[in-house]
Amino acid sequence: MRIAIDARYLSGEFSGIGTYSESLLKRLVPADPDNQYCIFVHESFDRDFDVRDNAEIIPCAARPLSFYTLSGFRRAARETGADLLHSFFPVTPLFTRLPTIVTVHDLQPLQMPEFTARRFYLLRKAYDVFYRWIYPRSIKRAKYVVAVSHSTRRAIAELVPEARANTTVIYSGLDPSCGAPVDENTEGQVQEKYELPDRYVLYLGSTRPNKNLPNMIQAFSRMRERHEDMKDLYFVLVVSADRFFEDCRRAIRKHRLQKRMRVYQQISETEKRCFYARASALFFATKNEGFGLPLLEAQACGLPVLAANHGALPEIAHGSALLTDPDDLADMSRKLHAIVSDAALRQRLINAGRSNVARFQWEKTAEQIRQMYHYLM
Repeated sequence: MRIAIDARYLSGEFSGIGTYSESLLKRLVPADPDNQYCIFVHESFDRDFDVRDNAEIIPCAARPLSFYTLSGFRRAARETGADLLHSFFPVTPLFTRLPTIVTVHDLQPLQMPEFTARRFYLLRKAYDVFYRWIYPRSIKRAKYVVAVSHSTRRAIAELVPEARANTTVIYSGLDPSCGAPVDENTEGQVQEKYELPDRYVLYLGSTRPNKNLPNMIQAFSRMRERHEDMKDLYFVLVVSADRFFEDCRRAIRKHRLQKRMRVYQQISETEKRCFYARASALFFATKNEGFGLPLLEAQACGLPVLAANHGALPEIAHGSALLTDPDDLADMSRKLHAIVSDAALRQRLINAGRSNVARFQWEKTAEQIRQMYHYLM
């Protein structure tokens, strides 16, 4: 069987879906030598990828969310001679005859009207139409829908009820290297390069509305104001400065935190492990998460996690993180202080987190995907 994989989030930029795509394919292709894989990536993808005899990498100039995906990509997939098309995001060609599978990481564009904000009016309306028409259509016509969590599956059932029976939950995995210790020399170089403070709580991710960063910044400010033992604490953000980044800047200025916050952009995987290793806690009170990979990465590095009681985060944490209401500033502030200052709580969360990450293995994810392919064909 020939399987076309639309993995165009594999690009020169790091993203959550890109990490998912790369990690899954590295396990799936070698474990399935009976099938031939035609893997579409964005032309900017330049990282090493171990292509086996049963896989071909096909660069593509078009972005995943584009009208090319709806029209021209049909021909590109057909020319591979594929028997099946699996898109690692919920957008597929409009008129393809190929059986399709889509992976749904979240449905934030359908759940949050502000997701398309901060664009020119006509462009925003175009994105609204694209998401609200194409996402449900691609999900409805798929033979199978892969949801990365039960929370995502519930969102699909609510927003696209026709796909309820064809949706299966297959958890993402966690790369074992996430928890690999970094030698002291490298950690010292990273600390010096970025001038990391001695004590800080950490956030990694985008600045989209669901990330709730203005509320998190306000909760951090409130906690520092009420606790003298937190005056030396910093809030470190590792973000991709998207169109919502100005909201964060505004919140930082409003609460006069310019000297108590550090904002960094793209960092390497090794540097990211150093950021985790030196932090006091991961502060991840986000909304509508479909999975929440930073939660697991932090736990693998021995970092206690304060996460939201929202979306997939309680499910993925499975009792191993301290949970907070992302809309309750007092609750966030109180629990942020606790996770930094309470040694017994910290150790309990660290131990629980290390046990929790063992549930998420890419080899298991790949095997479940492989079985789905064989069942379908």
